[in-house]
Amino acid sequence: TAWQPQEDVKYFIHADLAQKHDKCAVAIAHVEKWVQVRTFNDYTQIHPFVIVDAVVWWEPRKEGPVNLSEVKNWIVDFRRQGFNIGLVTFDRWQSFDIQQELQSVGIKTGKTRQTHKTIVQVSLDLTDINEALEMAHTAMRAGVDWLEAGTPFILAEGLHGVRALRKEFPTTPIVADLKTMDGGYLEAEMMAKAGATHVVVMARSHPETIKCVVQAGKDYGVKVMGDNLGCPDMVKGAKELEELGCDMVIHHIGYDERRGIAARGERAPNPLDKLKEVVQAVNIPVQAVGGLSLEQAIACPSYGAPLVVIGAPLAIDADSFSAGSGNVEEVLRKICEKVHAYGEV
Repeated sequence: TAWQPQEDVKYFIHADLAQKHDKCAVAIAHVEKWVQVRTFNDYTQIHPFVIVDAVVWWEPRKEGPVNLSEVKNWIVDFRRQGFNIGLVTFDRWQSFDIQQELQSVGIKTGKTRQTHKTIVQVSLDLTDINEALEMAHTAMRAGVDWLEAGTPFILAEGLHGVRALRKEFPTTPIVADLKTMDGGYLEAEMMAKAGATHVVVMARSHPETIKCVVQAGKDYGVKVMGDNLGCPDMVKGAKELEELGCDMVIHHIGYDERRGIAARGERAPNPLDKLKEVVQAVNIPVQAVGGLSLEQAIACPSYGAPLVVIGAPLAIDADSFSAGSGNVEEVLRKICEKVHAYGEV
């Protein structure tokens, strides 16, 4: 190519990684100048005038998926030709290894950060499928966005329960709270085929298990939620989940953990204790779970966590794992109104 590096110009690269089903693309740009832009009421702001210099892409072939080493080598060779690279950014999927390799040769890398729409998710931590479906209908009438096949529900009804939810709610996102510790690819694949749109893997599982779940998510079009329950360092656990390719973090204080500590007369930990630290440590959406009051759950977006989950022991009886008493639909409606009022965080 006749394209030559310009003196004193710093180039910025963004890589959108993919291997099997999509093109893998790299975009290169630089800031040409800074300009004043009028916003409102005659206020002006300084913005960069960005020139996109090139877009390069790789396509999956019949012989196999895109080799991400080719992408890494292209970026390294780009610098070798004399182009001054200021920063290489990535989406989260499969970016940890390539970032490490680029950093080892002195190329600065990072991940993109974006705002996310606030979401209300109801956890169906129920063991009776009819009761769970009734609760799901109540939640949807109230304006809930996502349904969760909670762990007790999955233990009781398994794949049949997820299929029943998908049949009843064909367009609603469904989270399968598998709490996967091993056999990651198969578990995620089975739930995806049953109709789940999100699966959950534990941070305390082996990193290879998390990688398998992430790969299955990519292959079957489901999102992966990484759960940091039980991590000695909750913030570090969240960061590792992101680095391994999870799409979201569940910042989770366990049911047994809370009850056991409280039974000893000690203060039980609360997800809000470290929620801001977790949110600041990662670039993916965060959900706080475990012992939150209704008011605390509704406040999660103010901490930067857009995914609000409601379930035991909020709208559901925690000890019996049965539907709570009172007007649950009205409670959920008010929760949805307050959470959705945050917009994006």
